[in-house]
Order: sequence, then C-alpha cells, then structure tokens
Amino acid sequence: AKLKLEPGDTLILYTDGYHEATAPDGTTQFGVEGLCRVLGEPCAGLPLDKMAERAGAEVSRFTGPCEQQDDMT
Repeated sequence: AKLKLEPGDTLILYTDGYHEATAPDGTTQFGVEGLCRVLGEPCAGLPLDKMAERAGAEVSRFTGPCEQQDDMT
C-alpha cells in the first residue's frame, strides 16, 4: 500500500504500548481511537516532541497509578 503525504501532513508511528495500555479495570484499552482523539485535531500544528509528550501524558492519565505495562515509543 502507498501513502502520499501532502505538505503539512504528519505521519505518526508508535509501538503497541500506546494502544494496548490498559485502564485500572484491567480490561479497557486506550486503543487506536484514544490515540486519534489525543493526537488528532487537538495537536494540529504542534511540534512532534510536544505531540509525543501529550500522548505519553494521556496514556499515563488513562492507566492511572499502574506501572507502565509495555514499551511506548
């Protein structure tokens, strides 16, 4: 499959630690939808390092006090 990026587009690559992050209930996952919600329109125009910080913070908030469950890159 080919993907054509246009000027201003952003391609985000991530490891499964983001979308598989699990809430304290042990069942609910952050999911791709969660990533889209966090990194979509609210991040338009942000530098990539700020987007990464935002994603990490939102996943941490979602998982609560639980220890990091997987790598998140």
